[in-house]
Amino acid sequence: MDFLETKVLVIEDQEMIRDIVVSTLRAIGFRRIRTAGDGQAGLRAVMDDRPEIILCDITMDRMDGFQFVEAMLRAGYSGEKRIPTVFLTAHATAEFVARAKQLQIDSYVIKPVKKDVLEARIKHVLSHRPVSA
Repeated sequence: MDFLETKVLVIEDQEMIRDIVVSTLRAIGFRRIRTAGDGQAGLRAVMDDRPEIILCDITMDRMDGFQFVEAMLRAGYSGEKRIPTVFLTAHATAEFVARAKQLQIDSYVIKPVKKDVLEARIKHVLSHRPVSA
């Protein structure tokens, strides 16, 4: 799978982790990567230049990952317009997983992010996204 032209949005509040994720994405082959430091900035980035996949931290100040996805759904990014989303998190509790499933999150990647795991999850998510009309 060629990721060269795939637009990715990384929403992560910790700069060091955001940099690691971006470096990992570049090592996988992504070149069109945009970042945001919280859910509010992530929403602006989506409205400005719609990504093809979103990698989003859950625990962030101002607007966490769950609130971000809820805001995306309220803004009309559902059904055919839904953008595949992968949560990056250190939290894999039953409560977090249940809430993510309710919001139709496509996948989880547990931090620290490992290249092979991230690549496999992204490939799976992008290969299973519905074809839009």
